[in-house]
Amino acid sequence: MAVPVPPTRGELLLEVRGLVKSFKKRRVVDGVSFDLEKGETLGLVGESGCGKSTVGRAIINILRSMSYGVEISGKVVYHLPSGPVDLAGLSRSQMRPYRSDLQMIFQDPYSSLNPRMTVRQIVEEPLKIHTKDGPAQRRDRVAWLL
Repeated sequence: MAVPVPPTRGELLLEVRGLVKSFKKRRVVDGVSFDLEKGETLGLVGESGCGKSTVGRAIINILRSMSYGVEISGKVVYHLPSGPVDLAGLSRSQMRPYRSDLQMIFQDPYSSLNPRMTVRQIVEEPLKIHTKDGPAQRRDRVAWLL
């Protein structure tokens, strides 16, 4: 009888442990934990108002700049080749180097997708902002991505 081999874990990319977001002493997100490995896709699913976007905003560390009196605890560890970084404790300026790696796609298509832009332009926009690639390099990368 063959012994099943447990699946091997991939390379850990993001580790969220005990994420809590409180506002005016009311917990909005309470103890969220998960791992995301390189190459994986993670979707948060739930009813409207359950905290999906709040979890995303906490991960990319923009809640403190959006609202006064927000309290966030827990760990959001981004694993890089140079070593792990706990994003939860970083200031706005300390977060800047990681902004091009971590982005949210909001569930409202009207706030995410501009109907006056082609899909190619929408995909190219972050490359214009976060890379130093020229137009030809961006065009090639967008073609590859699409």
